[in-house]
Amino acid sequence: MSPRILAGAFLLTMFVHAVETSKFVSAWLDYKAAVRALATGPASDPELGSAEFVSSRRIGAGLNRLAWNSTTPYLSVLVAPGLEPTRLVVDPTAGYFWLSCQTARQSEETSNAIPAAARRLIRMHACLHR
Repeated sequence: MSPRILAGAFLLTMFVHAVETSKFVSAWLDYKAAVRALATGPASDPELGSAEFVSSRRIGAGLNRLAWNSTTPYLSVLVAPGLEPTRLVVDPTAGYFWLSCQTARQSEETSNAIPAAARRLIRMHACLHR
């Protein structure tokens, strides 16, 4: 193969990767903003176990495709100003839960890296499912 063809194929591949990366970053920023809006907003879905929970289904399907349902509650804490969401964003279809109730209780009582209100929300969610 000629060096020009190889260089052209390489440049084309790099261009495609740059475009796709740009599209992903843009969508990810929009997804984080949507999670933040739910985590700090007034919307609530008490049928999820608490009036302090809100469903990630409120995020449009186009953005919610970026979600990893078992980590959405933690992301809602991380994107909230000061790590203090007013609502925990949860995916009602999640079937895997990272923390046991016992671990979440211990963290709530002993940790200070994350504000107490956020640790309480995480504990409430963990204890509903474990």
